[in-house]
Parts: sequence; C-alpha cells; structure tokens
Amino acid sequence: MRHLLARLTIIFVLVCPALHAETFTEGFVTHIAPSGEFDVNGIHVVLSPKTSITVKQWDDSSDIHRLVSNSASTLPPLFLGQTVEVVGEVTHKATEIRAKRITISPAPASSVAGVGIIDLIPASSSSAEGRLLRADGYYMLIPTTLGATFAAPLKSSDDIHTNQWLRYHGVQRPDGIVVLDQADFSPNTINHREDRLRVKTDYAPEEIDKGDAQSGTSKFFLGKDPTRLPAWHDEAMQARVDRIGKSLIPAFQKALSEDDPTRIDFRFQVTDEPKHRDTWSMPSGIILIPYQVVERLPEDAQLAAILADSIAEALEKQTLRDVPAHHKMTAARIAGDAAGVVIPGAGLVTMVANHEAGKSLTAQAQQQSGRVSLCLLHDAGYDIAKAPIAWWILASKPKDDLLATRMPDHTFFLFQELGTTWQTASEPALPARPAAHPAS
Repeated sequence: MRHLLARLTIIFVLVCPALHAETFTEGFVTHIAPSGEFDVNGIHVVLSPKTSITVKQWDDSSDIHRLVSNSASTLPPLFLGQTVEVVGEVTHKATEIRAKRITISPAPASSVAGVGIIDLIPASSSSAEGRLLRADGYYMLIPTTLGATFAAPLKSSDDIHTNQWLRYHGVQRPDGIVVLDQADFSPNTINHREDRLRVKTDYAPEEIDKGDAQSGTSKFFLGKDPTRLPAWHDEAMQARVDRIGKSLIPAFQKALSEDDPTRIDFRFQVTDEPKHRDTWSMPSGIILIPYQVVERLPEDAQLAAILADSIAEALEKQTLRDVPAHHKMTAARIAGDAAGVVIPGAGLVTMVANHEAGKSLTAQAQQQSGRVSLCLLHDAGYDIAKAPIAWWILASKPKDDLLATRMPDHTFFLFQELGTTWQTASEPALPARPAAHPAS
C-alpha cells in the first residue's frame, strides 16, 4: 500500500507541474547532500525555519511510537531509505517541494521468512543473546533458547557453517537484526540433475558469432536462449567486467576446493543484446551481461551492483526453484533437467503456469537477489548506496534525466533495504557497515 501511495503521489506531482497547492509525498530518502539537504523519491525537499518536524521513535519499554516535534530548520541525521512524509508546495516542474511539515519514521519491526544460503558467520558471532550469522541478505540472531532443527549429517549448532541452507522465520528489529523463532539447517548438496544442468547452460564465446546466434523462429517457439547470444569482443570492457565480477565472489565460495561439487565456477562474459537491460545468471556460474548495459554504468560500484545481483541468483539457486514462464532465463531450457532438483525448504522445482503466481515468485526472487547483492557489495568494499541508482539508470532512456523516469520496483526495494537492514551498525559482532552516502 505504501509503495502504491508513493507512486500515485509521484504521478500526481508529475502530471500537475504548475500546481502550487499543498500536496503530500510519502517515500524514501533517495539522496543526502553534505549540507544535510535531502530528496524523497527523487524530489528535492526545501526546508525553512518554519518547517515543522516530527520524529517518530521507538519506545524501548513498550515497543510503541513516541513522538518528538519541533520547528527547527535543521533535521536529525538521516540515512538512505529512511521513511519520510512531506507536506508542502511543489515547485520548479515537480523537482522540489517546499516543506511545511515533515514526519520522519523509524524502520518498523516486521516478520520475515524464507530460504537462503548462509554466506557469512562473523568471527565474534556468539554472545549471551545467541549466535549471529548472515543468510538471505539478513543478519540473523539465533537465540540460545531456540530449538533449531538439523538435517543429516548436521546434528547441532556446532555443525553450523557457511554454504548451508537455512529455512527461517523471525522478526526484523528496528536495528535491522532478524531475531529467529524458527531455524531449519540443511547441507548444500548437488544431485546429478543439477550437475547436468550446469553443463547444459555453459557458454563458450569462441563458438558463437553473429551468424551463429539464435534464430527468430527458435526465439518465438522456445523463448530466448542466452547461451546463443553473440559475444561482444572488447578487451578493455571484458577486463573491467571480469575484474569487478571476481571481486564480488563471496569468501566462502572462494574457500571451497576446486573439486567441491558446491563450488560455482563464476565466469563473466560481455554479450551483444541491445534490447535487454539486465544480465543472465546461469546455474553453471556463467553471468552474461550486454555491452549496452556496461556502457550505461560508468562507475564501478554501479556495474558491481548489477553483477552482484546475478551472482546472488546463482548462489541462491533461483533458476532451480519454481520457474515462472516469463523468467528471464528461458524456462524451456531448464524445466526438464531442473524438475528433479530439491532445494531444502523449497521442495522440488516445478513449473509455474499461472501468470499471477509467476509474477509473485519473480518479485520474491528479485527481492532476495537484491538483499544478497547488498551484502556482496559491502563485503567487496563497494558503496552500497549506488545499487538502487544503477537499476534506476537502466530503467531510464540514455538521454533522459534520471528523475524523469519512474523509480523501478528494483530501485524501490533496494532503498527500502538500505533503510531497514543497513541504516546502522547495531551489533558489535557485525562487520562495519558503510555510512550513508549521497546517492548521486
């Protein structure tokens, strides 16, 4: 509902640029200037000494909101993704709003659940509260009193390591930590079907040229086959993609021996596909990225955000879960081989024919890869604030002003994650998180 309201507000503002009546905007902080000025949903907020400011905070004793109001022209420290409501007058072709009243809200406590790979266990992960780990893009606390379950050969909490599946349910506190009330641990295994699918989805650029690309008839009946995309031969561009891509491979994967069946042989290939604004992530570890996408993202952190998202897809085996027909990797290519693959906590891979169910699964997968990509970016030292901007750039036309383009779902969700999971380093055991940076 909040997402819809924010969109409707933006649409209202953009179609009525000359209107100077008081309007209401609710959304996320998308830019913070060194001066403390900020944007909400890409609209610059202009403050004055008469601007009324309300700050909502959590009351630790009763876990309810406590209101603090003032009329100062300065604001408390903000972070990207923070929820803000602004009432004021829109001016300058809907690029500014002169704020009369501002309400700043904290990230609410909310229930989360899912299945993900454990990719990090901090060195100082144990405390009186319990044990800390990271999976599915969340930092999670396993309370000492929680009765977790373990699939063979795992037996107890002493067997918990990275590269294992965790099926979980918990509540994300306002500080971003998810406190679990359910935790089911399973080993990460590779069966013969998944191994065969890795071979089937490999990519050999030297075997493909412009004349060997997929035919129009094949695309019509079977959908696009990414393994038939022509390679783009630009040594400098390919070297940049390789350098950034390899820097994002998580430490737990690099630590696996080369003969470990769970090790993913990540490789990155620049291709030629002018109509595609994303990458393709293969079970084989191949990440295909159109050169047209690389050219749109001159900053390494922006390109890293796109590549990290695809690495996350492979780590979480998203193409081996429920496969909607419109998945960006052709369902016809993988459905037969993937049908016997079991994802712990998710069951057998199945085809999803219902359009609405497919849309829901696609959104869930996008959110998961987005969460995990922020972790990969953080671990590799990139500015995670660039991630939502990168997807916003790809959603825009090359010559358009970015703010003239509606914020895409991927960008919206990543800003939301910056505001809920990454707004503060709340636990001493956590790796240091980056401070909020301007999103421009």
